Amino acid sequence: MPKISLVRAAGAVLLALTIPLVGLTPAQAAPVNETQACSVQTQPVYLSVNQTTDVSILTRNATENRINASQGFTEDKGTAFKASSRLVTGLVPVYRMVKEGKYVWIPKLSTTGEFEAAKAAGYVPKHVEFYASTEKMNCSVPVYRLLKGSAHRFTASESELASLVKSGWVNEGPRFYAAPGSPVITPTPTTPVTPTPTTPPVVVPPVVTPTPEPTVNPDSVATVGAPKNLAAKTAYTAARVSWDTPAMTGVLAKYSITATGNDYNRTFYSKANEVVFTGLESGSAYTFKVVVEVNSVDGTKKADATASVEVSTPKAPVVVTPTPEPTTPPVVIVPTPEPTTPPVVTPPVVTPPADPADWVRWENIAKPGENLQQVLQKPELTGKILKLPKGVFEVPNFQNVSFSINIPSNVKGLIGSGNDTIIRIKEKSSTFGYTVPTQAQGGTNQLYILRMNNGVQKQILSDVWFQGTEQGHLYNGIMVGKATPGTEVKNILVTGIPGDAGSPPGETFGINWWQTNGGITRDVEVDGYRWTGDTYENRVKGAKVGSSPIGWNSADNAKLYNAYTHDSKTGMPTFWQSNNAETWNLQSIGNGAGINHEESFGIIHHQPVIHGSANKNHISFMSQRGDGALTVIGATTDTWTGVGVAPGPIGKGAKMLVLTPNNYGSDGNKIVTRPTIVLDDSVTPQPYTWAH
Repeated sequence: MPKISLVRAAGAVLLALTIPLVGLTPAQAAPVNETQACSVQTQPVYLSVNQTTDVSILTRNATENRINASQGFTEDKGTAFKASSRLVTGLVPVYRMVKEGKYVWIPKLSTTGEFEAAKAAGYVPKHVEFYASTEKMNCSVPVYRLLKGSAHRFTASESELASLVKSGWVNEGPRFYAAPGSPVITPTPTTPVTPTPTTPPVVVPPVVTPTPEPTVNPDSVATVGAPKNLAAKTAYTAARVSWDTPAMTGVLAKYSITATGNDYNRTFYSKANEVVFTGLESGSAYTFKVVVEVNSVDGTKKADATASVEVSTPKAPVVVTPTPEPTTPPVVIVPTPEPTTPPVVTPPVVTPPADPADWVRWENIAKPGENLQQVLQKPELTGKILKLPKGVFEVPNFQNVSFSINIPSNVKGLIGSGNDTIIRIKEKSSTFGYTVPTQAQGGTNQLYILRMNNGVQKQILSDVWFQGTEQGHLYNGIMVGKATPGTEVKNILVTGIPGDAGSPPGETFGINWWQTNGGITRDVEVDGYRWTGDTYENRVKGAKVGSSPIGWNSADNAKLYNAYTHDSKTGMPTFWQSNNAETWNLQSIGNGAGINHEESFGIIHHQPVIHGSANKNHISFMSQRGDGALTVIGATTDTWTGVGVAPGPIGKGAKMLVLTPNNYGSDGNKIVTRPTIVLDDSVTPQPYTWAH
């Protein structure tokens, strides 16, 4: 049996293969058509390194690459190489493989090799990361894998290869061949050699020959000017920031765009020349800074430049009712004479700002031994918001067939202290599995971690991590139902809510708006992976279990600002009989599908981000109740390339797939009006295939 060792890295365990490596020969792939194989190798593959464990990560997903940085992979090596996002003759798939959160990237050859050895060890192919060649082509460079202890590193740079070998890494040879990228090369320090003193030789005056000027290799030059014509067009609560591409020598790595001001601090990364910030305050000043980063062609140099602009959002109009002039004479104030002796100066007492009047802190109402469900039922919270500190708030079991925790209708809501305020059900404590219908039975799963229903006033749910735990059956995350308009869910993290189908009852929801009007969702993340741990910093990643991350069910006039939904096993953001919603920056990344709309009309999506869907579609739009409208503005997607073909590159204006399936039996699908899908200018059509 091959020897396989495991190395833990930043909450995940990566497979380190130490088996004898199978050589790559041309016989393992079909003969290479170099013209075709070279033409498709345009997909950047990013490389980042955990400097603590020496483990490296390869991904073609720029968003994931940024997320990896927050999980310990802080050394960003840029674009290590470029591969293909689709299969052509002569290329082989390079798989990302997983087992209980443990990852490895291995080419699958036509003969038995490392891929089969990893499967034998229990690793499951998750998806094809990219396609590469098993033999060298004129357009390609070798991608080496190195071993040090039980950690592996990848590099396509000959200079970095030599540096790593010198510092103790073992070169395992090329694993595949791909087009060169724009790596960031960090030289490995070496120990300086101290020369041994010798007897000074007799010095003969040299004949001085003029030294010719050195020749500069243009591939090792990186220069860039500041972004030009930086401008921010503002509305009351949003700003569109744009700029012109600066003069540069080398290859653009990325733009970093940061907005600050009025307690707002947010950064986006892009290769486009425009980004939209939402959630601003009217009548406030903001500074927008754009940093452009450029790498030299050979990856040995990099440069950056910065531009910034300060603007103010317009002040929302205020209707002022004139006050009549007073009819009584004004009061005349007689000034007090200056004191003749200096006053005694008492140092001011600094008082921390008082809590809002409607807050009740946990420590002021909870008694020892009480859990969150018990405290929320106290009459003292009528008309109040419960403020939770950091910590784990664990409730044993579901209370009934509906919920584990209930925010009563007379309570204004619950606010935590960020991702370290964790709400969860005690693991394997549920005794309500019998209430969950099977897929064959139909119906819906009514079990939720938390419900906030029938609010008699606007309610809020904010700054909490809802942590899904293993209960032996499916259940949902949060339901907000029959809420007062203006009820808000914001700054929420939801992880590991289990589901196993794209339709009820196996379809479950991380966040579910039900029979509401005018509900607001802002700055949320729903992650299909199960995470464990008592603090966010020390969280540990588990299996992918999630279904639909967020849903609107009979919920009209919804607003959503910034939602990052990702890695749901079977589901997707979905609208069911919910009309006139508007979203900004709704992201569906690596979910079962893109964004789903059923019998829901008048919905407008601004700048959605959709890619990596398991079924490759971006938008589903269907109805048996009649025709209706759907609008998508400024989408960023992977490129629809056809049935049975891997998607193409991710970008603004990429060709999309809109699916209008016949899901309603004999009633068919009554959508006849084409969706409006346009670029950011709201006029120029964005290409899409309508599978109607």
